[in-house]
Amino acid sequence: MSAIHLTIGERLRGLRFINHKTQKQIAKELNCTRFQISHFETDKMIPKYEKIRIYMRIFNVSSDFILWGFTCSVHISLIIENEICRLGIVR
Repeated sequence: MSAIHLTIGERLRGLRFINHKTQKQIAKELNCTRFQISHFETDKMIPKYEKIRIYMRIFNVSSDFILWGFTCSVHISLIIENEICRLGIVR
């Protein structure tokens, strides 16, 4: 497997799709608007750390994965990113 290098927004959008959540559902959990979620997912805004912590809890991933695409296992990171691309969520 080769590295894919998704953006923060692409990873957030991919995690949301994989977990069958809507932007509205995520916005409610993050106590923000769907508009803000859209901006996070299109890399127009980067979520503040308190929002990233909530994303971590919702999707059971580390901040390293959200910000850099790394988990404690590079293999798992590649599987997640490949699944995001396979589903046609990005690129």
